[in-house]
Amino acid sequence: FPCGDPRGQYVLALSGVSCDARTPTNDECTTALTVPSGATAFDSTFATNSALPLDAVCDEGFGTAIVRDLWFRWTAPLTGIGTASVCNAAAFDTRLAVYAGCQGALLGCSDDAPGCSLTSEVRFPVTAGTSYLVRIGGYTGGGTGTLTMSAAPALPNDECSGAVTITNGDTAFDTTNATDSAPALRSEEH
Repeated sequence: FPCGDPRGQYVLALSGVSCDARTPTNDECTTALTVPSGATAFDSTFATNSALPLDAVCDEGFGTAIVRDLWFRWTAPLTGIGTASVCNAAAFDTRLAVYAGCQGALLGCSDDAPGCSLTSEVRFPVTAGTSYLVRIGGYTGGGTGTLTMSAAPALPNDECSGAVTITNGDTAFDTTNATDSAPALRSEEH
């Protein structure tokens, strides 16, 4: 043997998974964990990969892989803008998607949200009393983190129909809870 010390002694290092390691109960959409508004700790280390592929619109330049994903069900307490966030609150490179149901429409997704390093945050329109499904997974693996769910009232002038009249001079505004209006502007309109 070419390695070991001069006396022929060797070190054997073993590693493994705890015998009580289990797949989390919210490993699939149909068994999503119901969470309240606020913070919920999670651990996706032993989660499996769900069969539902991440939609191509979620590709922010690094593909659409989402591995070791967990599912959460949250009910909006008011009508407005919901936020699902693991922004700077996860110990791994996250991906996050929000759906209207297990077979429902994709409402938003995030890979590396602005100001969140390699973690994610999604804002999406919500209706009071409606449940939404949040999927948290990793780019290459799972880990621990904290999901924070919240909602804020919709802005009265979030759509053209609610436009606010302004006059000459300075007008203060805040777009924090604004949503993208449809239809999107064509490139020649920018």
